[in-house]
Amino acid sequence: MFQEILRDLVESSGAEGALFLDESGEMIELSCDGMNPHDVRLLGAYMGIYLRQLQRFLDEPTYGELQDFLVESRRRFLFCRPLVDGYSVVLVQSAPALRNRTRHALRVAAQRLIEEMTGEAVQVD
Repeated sequence: MFQEILRDLVESSGAEGALFLDESGEMIELSCDGMNPHDVRLLGAYMGIYLRQLQRFLDEPTYGELQDFLVESRRRFLFCRPLVDGYSVVLVQSAPALRNRTRHALRVAAQRLIEEMTGEAVQVD
């Protein structure tokens, strides 16, 4: 089921790849379109590290809970969204990315992944 959700995310956002990561940043599932799967895995591993570090920093009441973050380079946009229990979803997109469309597709995928993980209906902001 996770593979189907990631494939839908890649197709609906026009991305090159999407990853579903566990709490340690290890890849659970991957979907690629136009990018080497090894490169997508490597990017996902780094994004998992960055996500954990950001969450520790933002854990202070002053900042609030991390919803998502974006890393931008000349050739790629990397979108990351935390899920539940330390899991996350990462999307790799070529520049220029359509940010609003991508963020919407990422929210939809996050909701589906959380529902699949927990077995409960959820609403993702």
